[in-house]
Amino acid sequence: DRVYTIPNVEPCPRTRTEEKTSPMSLLAEGRLRLLYQGTFGEGRGLEEVLREWGQVDGTKIALFLRGPRNMWLERVEALAEELGLLGKNVYVLPAVLEKDLIGAAQEADIGLIPYKGEELSYRFAGPNKLSQYIHAGLVILGNRLPYVDEIIREGQCGLCYDVRKKGSLAEAVTALVADRVMVERFKKNSLAFSQGEYNWERYEPTFLKLVSGV
Repeated sequence: DRVYTIPNVEPCPRTRTEEKTSPMSLLAEGRLRLLYQGTFGEGRGLEEVLREWGQVDGTKIALFLRGPRNMWLERVEALAEELGLLGKNVYVLPAVLEKDLIGAAQEADIGLIPYKGEELSYRFAGPNKLSQYIHAGLVILGNRLPYVDEIIREGQCGLCYDVRKKGSLAEAVTALVADRVMVERFKKNSLAFSQGEYNWERYEPTFLKLVSGV
């Protein structure tokens, strides 16, 4: 009679583990830190991000890419080098264990979800990294996918861009760079959303009732 949905959310972390002297912070040298953390693969939209990154003020924000090394990461890294960005305002960081993803993300200011949405599995995704970024207290910057856009609006915790429109990403990044007060507000909203609504503790009772048939 009814269809239930449970969002893809992780338990709310008990502590924050940000290290002020982390490799990311040292490389950023006071710039805003935009993080893509996760698997590298076809259709994830990172090539489009890099091709617009030259329009962004690299003295004020840096892009960090972190995930298991594979052929797709190597292609992204090669493109960043070809564009003259690698080691200047684009950096590749070593992968971390799954249990450490939220803690590692806390080093950043902004979490990137660039999936293009050409495939249904990306278009209607509720990505792991969305919950992880929110729990880490990051601003969310995402391509305008239906669920990602909905959560950003509900949590008032970030901005969306449209990968189909040239300059859209650069415009969103520039808006964040220009307004540090907005960035801090979005970060606080992420933490509040994490602790109040967008966490596994909020939905676990519903899930247990469903699987137990109550």
